[in-house]
Amino acid sequence: MNILLIAPTGTERQYLEDVLESRKAAGIKLKNIYEILHVGVGKVSTATILSKYFATHSPKAIDLIVVCGFAAGGSQFNQGDIVSPNRVRYHDVVVPDIFSDLTANYKLVGEDDVQVLSGDSFIETDDAEDLTKVYGPNVIFDMEIGAVCQTLHVLELHIPVRAVKIISDIPESGDHNVDTYSEYVDTHCDFSPIIDYIEEYADR
Repeated sequence: MNILLIAPTGTERQYLEDVLESRKAAGIKLKNIYEILHVGVGKVSTATILSKYFATHSPKAIDLIVVCGFAAGGSQFNQGDIVSPNRVRYHDVVVPDIFSDLTANYKLVGEDDVQVLSGDSFIETDDAEDLTKVYGPNVIFDMEIGAVCQTLHVLELHIPVRAVKIISDIPESGDHNVDTYSEYVDTHCDFSPIIDYIEEYADR
C-alpha cells in the first residue's frame, strides 16, 4: 500500500523519519510505501497543507492516510498506550446540526471503539473533565484528525483515514498537562511501535 503519514509537529515528523531511515539502513523490508507530510499544529494549518498537497499530487496514488504521533487520553488510558480510534468529531464547534460536516462523526479505520475529540485547544484537566461528562471516558484528544477528515470531505476524496496515536498524557490525572506532555514527548522518541502497528493493520 502507498501510505501518507500525517505528522502534526516537527518532532513527530522527525521520529517517523528516524524509524523509516533506520529500517532502510538495516535492510528491513517494509510491506508498505511511506511518505511523510508535516501539516503543523491545529485545524487551519492541517487543512491548508493537506489541500496544498493534493493540488500537486494525485489522490489515486494514496491508498491510506494515517495520522501519527502523540495524543492526550481519557482516564481509562495509560501513558504509552497505542490507540487506533474508529471515529472523530470536533469538540470545539458549537453550531446547529444542519452543518453536518462540522457536527457529525467522521469514520476512521481503526480497531478501537474510541472517539477522537478534535479541536484547536490544548486540553487541560478541567477541559477533559467537562468533555468526558458529555462524550464519556472512552476518548482521546487531538488537534488535527478532524481537519484531515473534513478536508477530504470538502475535496470529495474518498481516501480512508486511520489514526495511530501514542498516549502522552492523561489530563484528568491532575498533572499539569503541558509539562507532562512535553516531558513525555522529549523522552519517548522511538516511533517503532507506530510503524509496527501500521505494518500489521494497514490492509485491514
